[in-house]
Amino acid sequence: MEKKKKTEILYEKKDLEAIAKNQKLIIWFFISLSFVLILGGIVKIPELNVVFTVAQIAVFVPLLVQVFKIARNLKEKNDIIYAVALFLPIISLVVIAYLLSRSTKVLRAHGMKVGLLGAKE
Repeated sequence: MEKKKKTEILYEKKDLEAIAKNQKLIIWFFISLSFVLILGGIVKIPELNVVFTVAQIAVFVPLLVQVFKIARNLKEKNDIIYAVALFLPIISLVVIAYLLSRSTKVLRAHGMKVGLLGAKE
């Protein structure tokens, strides 16, 4: 019995550049969102609740957009589902980890160096 190989997806240079850019942005937005959530949990000043809520929204919306963009650049069939899945608490971490892992594999397969904070220029 032969194992069937997945069909190789061809990426153009502009796709790879977009994947690298989106990967970096997702990582930074995720770090920022984590920071805002942790800080919001530590600081117990009621007057700042509105500030932390606005900050969470201001970071979450671009993260949502970048997840959609990277899924589209990776040529995922259900790119909108990945973005919608960010609204589910544990599933969002799985989605982000999957997309970052997949983007790292694609970038490395095409000869780009990828570090802890994304693709290197």
